[in-house]
Amino acid sequence: MSIPRRTSLVEQDKDFLKEEIMAGRYRPGDRVESIRRLTVRLKVSHVTMATALRELAGEGWIET
Repeated sequence: MSIPRRTSLVEQDKDFLKEEIMAGRYRPGDRVESIRRLTVRLKVSHVTMATALRELAGEGWIET
């Protein structure tokens, strides 16, 4: 029996933002909401959201 892997909050936030991008909420050149707004909206810490945004930038999803 295998134990299901839990998805980290950073991964959940990244997935949420990727879905927003793919749905057309953010288009090339658009600014992503501020970290403060995203943390309130998604109910996560500043550090978690900053990590998610940094990783998305590293993966080419957003530019900083």
